[in-house]
Amino acid sequence: MPAPDTRRQPGAPAWFSAPQGRLLLAAERRWVLQRLAERPVQPWLWLCPEAPADWTPPPARGLLLHGGTGAYLGSLRCGLPLPVASGCIANVVVQHAPSPGLQPLLEECERVLLEGGRLWLCTFNPCSPYRLRAGPAGLAARPLTSWIRRLQALGLVAAAPPRCVGPRWFPRESAGNPAGGTASLRAGCVLEFEKRALAPVGPVPAGWRQPGTAPAA
Repeated sequence: MPAPDTRRQPGAPAWFSAPQGRLLLAAERRWVLQRLAERPVQPWLWLCPEAPADWTPPPARGLLLHGGTGAYLGSLRCGLPLPVASGCIANVVVQHAPSPGLQPLLEECERVLLEGGRLWLCTFNPCSPYRLRAGPAGLAARPLTSWIRRLQALGLVAAAPPRCVGPRWFPRESAGNPAGGTASLRAGCVLEFEKRALAPVGPVPAGWRQPGTAPAA
């Protein structure tokens, strides 16, 4: 199985292992876990930039993977394509996907999602001053419209407005989300998308045919 592209953004793993990065990841986890609690307990896939600590994954079958050297580590060691059957995962969470290999990763997330499944993508809020703390690490904040276009191109549909979470500037600030909203200056932004299938077009009932119309063969 081929390993994923390992040309990560410079300094990304180290920054997310530092206190300011761990705070942001923890805030995103808390919010996403609240959303997962509202959905039936079904198989899940969680991808994050570093091995999480001091938290309990959702109480269901799932895979918790984090970026490693030459492969994803965690529940198993693998590369892309993921060793997961198509259409079997109900909930996928992606925290701060690296720029290299981004499109193949998003395509894999769409592939493994079942119909009606949700994808939560966590990224930096480009309007937040907190992203300046990641400047020396070479982490960029993509415009939200760029993420939305990518997900829509895969056939995914927005299931909720973007949600801002995490501290605004000082790491000691509350990592909750009392203000919320798309105009928030909080550090992170969570996009929630759903995989929807086109409804099949069935035959027209006989009672709906116009008078004089011959029945279908």
